Amino acid sequence: ENLDHITDLVALRVILTPGGIDEKTKEAAADSGVWLCYHVLGLVQHLPGFQPMPTKVKDYISFPKPNGYQSLHTALMYQGQSVEVQIRTSYMHQVAEYGMASHFAYKDEMKRNNNQQNGGKSGQGLYNTPWLSSIKEWQQDTVCSRDFVDCVRRELLGRRVFVFLRNGKILNLARGATAVDAAFQIHTEVGLQMHGVEINGKPVPISYKLKNGDVVSILTGEGRPTTEWMRFAKSRSTRSKLRAYFRSKQHDSVRRSVSGEGA
Repeated sequence: ENLDHITDLVALRVILTPGGIDEKTKEAAADSGVWLCYHVLGLVQHLPGFQPMPTKVKDYISFPKPNGYQSLHTALMYQGQSVEVQIRTSYMHQVAEYGMASHFAYKDEMKRNNNQQNGGKSGQGLYNTPWLSSIKEWQQDTVCSRDFVDCVRRELLGRRVFVFLRNGKILNLARGATAVDAAFQIHTEVGLQMHGVEINGKPVPISYKLKNGDVVSILTGEGRPTTEWMRFAKSRSTRSKLRAYFRSKQHDSVRRSVSGEGA
């Protein structure tokens, strides 16, 4: 390939810092500029003399990358030259440039401020990013280092599928995930009490393989997992939670049996 095939020779990065942010409102700074990013995207695509390229729009704000990266990407054509434009808030730029460590530093500062205001009480769930939670769960399993690396490559660095819940929340799952994986990612209790699934308003089996844009509704009640669910669970996190449930049920059964014999 030659230079004619390179489309991002000219690039522009727009970093937005919303006004009115002080120490008292700093906790909302990460989200306060999101609407402004989309507004600027509309302005950029209507610049005089520029022709927007619809196929080049990428929304990493609504659909962040697994490493936490968020930004809006678009491309414009000006006098035969393609111009790439990235739009993000200063908070998103901090994470993009310095990685998740900057996210922790930002949160840690808020934690210290909150502790002072709450009389020294520590916050919970401070580092609750999905990919770190997954790694923490895998470390609790007894697996060799090779299996651990394979899981990270397959489930965190591999291709993803994005689905919606009825309340508008987005689930970011590994490609090939099923309805069982979606239920347990929402919450362990949701998965354990699931008795049915609806995708886009229609009933489907729990083995249904999720597709991008699916609207998922997990039906809960008196449902309880069966060992067959292990075949449908594609993520290590889901399988780990199911194994823990089956071990617990087995221990309960043994205790009841021992108590019966003793009586």
